Amino acid sequence: MPTSEAILCDAGLLIAILTCTELLQQSPAQQLWTPTACFVEASFVLQKRIEYTAVEKLWEMWEANHLQILVPPFENLARIGALMRQYQDIGIDFADASIVVAAEETGIRKVLTVDTRFYAYRLKDGSALEVLLVRKRP
Repeated sequence: MPTSEAILCDAGLLIAILTCTELLQQSPAQQLWTPTACFVEASFVLQKRIEYTAVEKLWEMWEANHLQILVPPFENLARIGALMRQYQDIGIDFADASIVVAAEETGIRKVLTVDTRFYAYRLKDGSALEVLLVRKRP
């Protein structure tokens, strides 16, 4: 189970960490948690846009316990679908909706991301996520 120091991260953050040497060297000491959907999305983008060695680094993060993968139960699909309908106007995707559901299920409220849309998402109880935005340098 996640500790109080755990942080959720989305696919964009995983991609940024693995493609930016500066971010890779400054990755947080806290344990990162990500839903399966974000891990799959990051793997796909890294393989298609960068190269397979970046995917290997992603797996190495998991093998070294720097990244935990949350496998959502089947029952969470309905909630993910509801979030996708609710936030369709701002472009939520399956992976981002799975982050919101993971926050509801685990109690982890901190989300490390490069995506400002997470400021708009609300949990079932109406509370906001604690968004830790990583900005890319110009």
